Amino acid sequence: MSQRQVQINTELARSALASDVLAIVRRSVAEFNVVNCGTALSRIARAPDGRRLVAREGGDPDVASLLATAAGLVRHHARHVESRQLASLLHACGKLGVGVEAAAELVSAVERATEMHASKFNPQELANAVWGCAKLGVRVDRALVRLLGDAAAASLRRGGAGSGSGSRDEKKKFDWRVDWTAQGVSNVAWAFATLGASAREPGAFAQLFHALFSAIERKASAGAFNAQETANALWAVARLAASADDAVHQSIGPDNSDSDSEGSALRSARAAASALASSTTGSWFERQRKEGGLESQHVANIAWACGKLGLASDARVAEANATAAAAAALSERVGLAAGPVDRARLLADFRAMFSRTPWDPSPDPVEVGAWRGALWARALALQVPPSEGEQAAAAVAAAGEAAQTAFDGHRLAHLVFAPGAREAVAHARARGLALVMITNGHHRVQRDKLAAVRAHELFPDPNSIIVGGEEVLRGGEEKPSRSIFLKGCGVAGCAPHEAAHVGDSLATDVQRGVGAALRASVWVNPAGTSAPPDAAQPTHVIRSIAGLSDVIDALLGEDAAET
Repeated sequence: MSQRQVQINTELARSALASDVLAIVRRSVAEFNVVNCGTALSRIARAPDGRRLVAREGGDPDVASLLATAAGLVRHHARHVESRQLASLLHACGKLGVGVEAAAELVSAVERATEMHASKFNPQELANAVWGCAKLGVRVDRALVRLLGDAAAASLRRGGAGSGSGSRDEKKKFDWRVDWTAQGVSNVAWAFATLGASAREPGAFAQLFHALFSAIERKASAGAFNAQETANALWAVARLAASADDAVHQSIGPDNSDSDSEGSALRSARAAASALASSTTGSWFERQRKEGGLESQHVANIAWACGKLGLASDARVAEANATAAAAAALSERVGLAAGPVDRARLLADFRAMFSRTPWDPSPDPVEVGAWRGALWARALALQVPPSEGEQAAAAVAAAGEAAQTAFDGHRLAHLVFAPGAREAVAHARARGLALVMITNGHHRVQRDKLAAVRAHELFPDPNSIIVGGEEVLRGGEEKPSRSIFLKGCGVAGCAPHEAAHVGDSLATDVQRGVGAALRASVWVNPAGTSAPPDAAQPTHVIRSIAGLSDVIDALLGEDAAET
């Protein structure tokens, strides 16, 4: 790099506007090297007026000149150009939005150079290059995409995925030459999904998908992804694992694959998706919201992906969508000068009211949906100036109704049994066990949810599903009352000491299961935390319902040993 090219690069780096960068291009492009071209494109892409100049009808002649110069330099110096320069060019062009046709010569030149240097790309360069290809609209069957995919697969297989937990020890050990960040993994997944690749027909990308999905699973389990990365990764897994005409419950269901590569890719996709969905807990949503990283589009992508893949995500997804709908309805009211809605406050106010009275406790109760819509409206009203009058009050009521409609529709559309539940039920029946489901909550709400997950397929006998709200209507009690557990034993035709209860709540499931003197109390504890010493202690703890089959086998093994 000559002294003049160093000077040019300094001038480019100091330019804040694309017009300033293009002025340098007009004067000095003949003196540019590959680094100057990459710096110029990157500065234009970041400038506030960059995309406007590129979007001009017919394009900008100076941008075209810059792209042609870069293509010529890469082509002429293909053996000596560096991987970071190739990645920078692709990333900048993608960010700038020039399109694959405008950058056709440059993409071809980069492709030829990548054939020589693919093994030299580090994880960040691979992520940037693939992301740039996706943004440019490069075809998925081009050699450039295959080369980058092979290099990414090899990099991930070398053990550079890391957990990405962000711990102090891991940060000390992080090596940018081999280690993948959560953002890098997420961007590669997003890029290949955008390019139109498919894990159902992985072809040349079979090894990449297996390594990529495994990396996503590890990072999701370690809590490494932020809101945007989680949303992008889940969306990508859904796109990669499910073809357009797949039904929700077939999309990543049991493998009926004809090839080992396809089956392996789908198994890895299933594990990655489950880990991502399981990571979106209530505390995760709360943390992302407090950190300012949670946007409505992230929530929408998470919810869409969970629905497409047939996975359960936290109820906060539905709550967040309801909050967004309520806020939008409020802001659209004609003549309201209340200003922007504080969504965090809106959700907090709604939750406070909901926790006290989730349904109308009066002798002549209001329908549960209307009651909860009114709670949303009351939460909204706390942010409306009292001078708005009757019109505003009516609009707030309508906004509350819209919020609850959004909540119900979104929740029921994406509600499914937890991953592994169907398999656990099938295993229990195969071992000769009688099964009963006990669910707490308002009778209508719970019946709607049971219908949404098609609970009758797992529990065909209507008597084997006990709804706590219906027991209350009959004068009985719901969980954590001991009586409802004993009723379950009666339906199953067994004594309490022959029964095991499985649940995710220490208070309503484990404690009362122990109190009812059941044989076993199994705590589903995704967080892996320990039960407080003063709480009832479960006899078994599993991280997910998928681990129930092993507990069943262990309990039946104990019975066999005793006899």
